[in-house]
Amino acid sequence: MRPRWTVSRKIYLVLGAAAVGLLIISAVSYGSISTLNGTAHARALTYETLGHIDAVEIGLRDAEAGQRAYLLTGRQDALAPYEEAQKSLLSEVGALKELTADNPAQRKRVGELEPLVRTRLDELKSMVDLRAGANGLDAAVAAMTSGSGRATSDGIRALLGDMETDERTELQERQEAVAASVAFAYTLLLVGTGLVLLFMAVAGTVLGRRISGPVREVTAALAALEQGDLTVSVPVQTSDELAVMARSLNGATSGLREIIGGQMSGAAVTLAAAAEQLTAISAELESGAKEAAERASFATTATDGVNAGVETIAAGAEQMTSSISEIASNAMQAAQIAQEGMATATRTTGQVAELGTASAEIGDVVKLITTIAEQTNLLALNATIEAARAGELGKGFAVVAGEVKELAQQTGKATEEITARIGAIQASSATAGFAIEEISGVISRIGEYTTMIASAVEEQTATTQEMTRTVAEAAENSGDVARTVSGVAEVAQATADGAMATKMAATDLSRLAADLTNVVNRFLH
Repeated sequence: MRPRWTVSRKIYLVLGAAAVGLLIISAVSYGSISTLNGTAHARALTYETLGHIDAVEIGLRDAEAGQRAYLLTGRQDALAPYEEAQKSLLSEVGALKELTADNPAQRKRVGELEPLVRTRLDELKSMVDLRAGANGLDAAVAAMTSGSGRATSDGIRALLGDMETDERTELQERQEAVAASVAFAYTLLLVGTGLVLLFMAVAGTVLGRRISGPVREVTAALAALEQGDLTVSVPVQTSDELAVMARSLNGATSGLREIIGGQMSGAAVTLAAAAEQLTAISAELESGAKEAAERASFATTATDGVNAGVETIAAGAEQMTSSISEIASNAMQAAQIAQEGMATATRTTGQVAELGTASAEIGDVVKLITTIAEQTNLLALNATIEAARAGELGKGFAVVAGEVKELAQQTGKATEEITARIGAIQASSATAGFAIEEISGVISRIGEYTTMIASAVEEQTATTQEMTRTVAEAAENSGDVARTVSGVAEVAQATADGAMATKMAATDLSRLAADLTNVVNRFLH
């Protein structure tokens, strides 16, 4: 059963408690830092608000100074501070309105300040307008001495003073809060860290003692066990893994005492008897192994002869396979040549047919020429008759007609010769076509016979290859048999050697049984 409070759980408990303390310190420190960040942001807003308050007061002062300078001198450039302040005052008031949006008291003062600033700017502008008139200097001096506008300026300055006082008071309070928060954070960090370190030191010391004590006791027991002392035991005082280890060590020591005291003594006697029996068996095994080695030697010699014959057959089969493969290759080449001859004969037949067609077309042309020659001859005859009728005047024409007639007769003879030659060409073409067709048939039959020969050779090649493979397998199996027989001889020899080694081991086993008996006696006495 696993203990409830293990060493690892105790360590995790101490570390967990320290981690919780550090987490608490970190959380409080994070809260203090967040407070400091918020306070710093608020201080920045306060300083920005004070800056805008000063800007409003300075702008009002510049506007009044510029207005007075213009009233006294009448120079236009004296209005520069006044005009600049007139542009910036209302924007500064708007900025104050945004910055004090979360402060009701300040927001109320800004609400009162804005109309006063507008009123004061209007008052200053009215005096500037008076100074620009015809009687401007006197009117302006009268306005200045009348004290008009002073109440508005005083009201503005009073509001600005109240706002500044409120902001500075709030700034002081925030600075005091920051100082208190920093002091608290430092105190908590120092005290909390010190307490966590103190807790870890105390817990580590206590836990180390509770672990190191049982470990020392177990170590001492193991050292005694190493020296052969089986009477030692470890006291069990806790319920953790160390206690389980101590109980296991005590149980192992007790079990060893029982084993050495009872079982090993009997085992030593049994071992001695087995050693004697093993010696007798090894002698018989050695004799049988020698006889098996001699018979395996005779079998190895016979198997070597069989293996040599099978290898000779395999070599002949491989040579026959090579010859058949060469015949198959030649047959395939002959078939390919026959196919090429067949294709050539087919093309020649087509060409002869085209020659016959061309000859027929030439014959048609010759017939046309013959017809023309006959008509020309007839016309020449008619011309001769007409020339004879003409008498003396037709003699020249008769000569020409005679020449034309002679040419027509020559043309007729030539066409007859051409016709005869064309007939001979056509007859030869027909004869050649029949001969080529017969050649194509012969080549086709040759291709078929060659293909049949190639197929038969291919089948013979496959059969020869299968025979070669079978012979090779037989040779390999014969070699395996030879190797097996040789292995049997080696095993027989190894068995003989093993029998000798077994005999020697039996002797050693007898000696070991005696030593074991001595060891048992040493542990038990």
